[in-house]
Amino acid sequence: MASGPNQQMSPALIDWLGDQEDRHRFVLYVADADDLAWSDLALRHADLILLVANAASDPGQRAWENTLLDPTDGPVARRALVLTHDGVPELLSGTAAWLKARSVDFHLHLRAGVPGDFARLTRILAGKALGLVLGGGAARGFAHLGVYRALIEARIPIDWVGGSSIGAVFAAAIAQGGPLDDQLAAARHAFIEGKPFSDITIPVLSLLRGRRMQKLIDTYLTGDIEDLPLPFFCTSSNLGQGILHVHERGPLGLAVRASASLPGVFPPAVVDGQLVIDGGILDNLPVDIMRRRAVSRVIAVDVTSRNNYAVNYEALPSSWAILAGRLLPFARRYRVPSFMSLVLKATEIGTMAQVRAAGQRADLLLRPPVSRFSLTDVRSFDEIVRVGYEHSQQAIADWQASQAEE
Repeated sequence: MASGPNQQMSPALIDWLGDQEDRHRFVLYVADADDLAWSDLALRHADLILLVANAASDPGQRAWENTLLDPTDGPVARRALVLTHDGVPELLSGTAAWLKARSVDFHLHLRAGVPGDFARLTRILAGKALGLVLGGGAARGFAHLGVYRALIEARIPIDWVGGSSIGAVFAAAIAQGGPLDDQLAAARHAFIEGKPFSDITIPVLSLLRGRRMQKLIDTYLTGDIEDLPLPFFCTSSNLGQGILHVHERGPLGLAVRASASLPGVFPPAVVDGQLVIDGGILDNLPVDIMRRRAVSRVIAVDVTSRNNYAVNYEALPSSWAILAGRLLPFARRYRVPSFMSLVLKATEIGTMAQVRAAGQRADLLLRPPVSRFSLTDVRSFDEIVRVGYEHSQQAIADWQASQAEE
């Protein structure tokens, strides 16, 4: 006969279990749905509860979950849903139904044919997981792909990825998985051939219509966040309430579109009936958000500019004078940012101090020297990627050496 959760366990057993926890760094308790008393004891001793299920089975809540995981009187440990998948499915799906039926802190996917998935679970359980945070910076964000190449070559596995603005775009691409060369080719085509910064419109809401950007997102970033093989988040800024929204569930394309809605450049996005704009407005380098995930180390990539806008004139010249300097061979040229660059730079100013502080809270902060590139310089895609790669190679090697010495 199955025992109930309130049945008393042997004091000797409880003492023995306590002794095992004192002697060992890790103790694995395996619960049993047919022995509720033991399962209740195991869950209350746990620091992390793993709910493991085959993704192809019924996602509905089991009877024992109601009994053992009562939110008012159940265990207080963090809970993670681990969904196993047979083989190597091309696309994951159906995770939302599993999450809707239960309250968990995070979830992971384990594909039988992908050893890296199990290695990620092991690192998370061992407290050695690593999170990658990618900051905003418009076209300078192409450097993120170069950094990612350097991380792959250094054999540093990424267990969680998140970002703001353009960082959200490339964080989503990384979370989808796939060969890096394919990701580079897709990004190059999207930003050079797709020309998302070129669909100018009557500036009622924004300079750009945003349709090209939306089309590119719909093409390359499909599905739901829950179904990504690598844990992912991105941020957006609620226009009315002035609060940061963290996207960890729902349509991936909508989340990325919201996170990259640069105010004045792209139209706002609509999320849950609210207007939201670029996540970089409130948090352009979300290190603190990553710190609250199941990771112990964080690598952050800051691609904001620190340019000095010193000029050689006492007063700003007229628009006609600036235009003449650009078009006529003998007219005086004035060093002024373009209109779009001015708008984009204005979005960075408010968070520059916050980005510096956030970077200091990362275990490794990478700042590729991309200030010489304009915020809309999509034609320099390959050069910006190269700068990110070359800068990161040595910085990562130095960091790995320091980690080995500790």
